[in-house]
Amino acid sequence: MLITLSEAYNGNHFYIKHIEATGKDKQRLYRLGIDTNITLVLLHKINAGRMIAVQIGEKSVALQKEETDQIYGEVLV
Repeated sequence: MLITLSEAYNGNHFYIKHIEATGKDKQRLYRLGIDTNITLVLLHKINAGRMIAVQIGEKSVALQKEETDQIYGEVLV
């Protein structure tokens, strides 16, 4: 079952299957290293979930909730 990244919990390993973002939003995600078929780790939610910190490989980035609402995938067990 696919969920959005914003629905995942701290510490979850999240495998990205689909990104709905388009245009500049999609380009920003790609520049940050966020693409389909990769796994990232949700580090923590900031400011009541409006910002979400994730780890991609060895780097950490903060994403806005509007961005994470467009990233779909599965939590790995």
